Amino acid sequence: MKVSINKILENMPKNLTDLEKVRYIYLKMGDIFSYNRDFLYIDDYRYVNDMYNEVITKEKIEKGNYKNKIASLCKQMSEISCETINKLNPSKIKARIVGYNPDKETHVEVIVTISDKSYNLNINLDLYKIQKGMRTVGFATTNKAIDETECVVLSSDEIKKMDEKLNYCKYGMYMDDAIEMIKSEMQDTKNIEKLISENELKTGRKEDIIFKYKVDFIFKYLKNNLPEDKKLEIYELCKYYKKLFKELLTEKERVDNNIQKFDIYLKEDGKNKKENALYQIKMRERIIYYLYFDEERGFAEIDEKSLRNLDNTGNIEYIDYLKPEYLKKQKSDFLGRRKKS
Repeated sequence: MKVSINKILENMPKNLTDLEKVRYIYLKMGDIFSYNRDFLYIDDYRYVNDMYNEVITKEKIEKGNYKNKIASLCKQMSEISCETINKLNPSKIKARIVGYNPDKETHVEVIVTISDKSYNLNINLDLYKIQKGMRTVGFATTNKAIDETECVVLSSDEIKKMDEKLNYCKYGMYMDDAIEMIKSEMQDTKNIEKLISENELKTGRKEDIIFKYKVDFIFKYLKNNLPEDKKLEIYELCKYYKKLFKELLTEKERVDNNIQKFDIYLKEDGKNKKENALYQIKMRERIIYYLYFDEERGFAEIDEKSLRNLDNTGNIEYIDYLKPEYLKKQKSDFLGRRKKS
């Protein structure tokens, strides 16, 4: 579905207060943006600076063909949010960006003033949270903006009341609450052992079996199963999984089993590269890998042989300076064969 700011404004519910209107726009902005991952890896300063200073206007979005998500940075997200908010009620609601420096790629946020009260908006913090229906952390949560403007802080109850009215928080629950319920189930060792027994997962140490079951559960049932125009891009999806690992795995499980994410591009016949990510999980006795598959709408386990094949055919491109273990092993094996010959 084509992204349209006009549609967002047209579909805004009636009988909202000025603050509720701003909250509505904030949530809708979080739905249409994705952080531009390339910005983290490009070494060319001029290109990075051009990317940071790119101007995306409401008019450009309406005339363009942006589908699902607009890849952008905090500067563009804040500018569009600001421009859209200023369409609401210019005599009462005024928005401006703060923090922008054309020469330094500094962080940019929005300050909205309503009836002499200022609120700080940091949409960059909330993309994956909004796209997954979670509590936000960047809307009116700080009493001082990056330009030292004094701001009003809203309580979680005040924000939840608005979210319920906007039908963002449904049945009084956020996705965080559902995750907390899953966490309670996972902390029940007897429940986990029963599930493992029912699925005949009996090989290996008990702790390893439980850990592997939890990881498989996270990837299988908490995936990117949203409509095409709503699904998360890889950057936000990985931030979501980082949150899930923190919440659903115990601290000991996270320490004993090293979870590492590698940002990659996946290609077809060496062309049409697409953003992807590879998870490597080093357990006590083995290493397992998970790759994102479109048809799965999420990450699924992939064996080392398949990864080697992707690498040998030029269909996987690593952009992290760190590399997964199978590549180190492959290089070691190659050097060993050369030495013998």
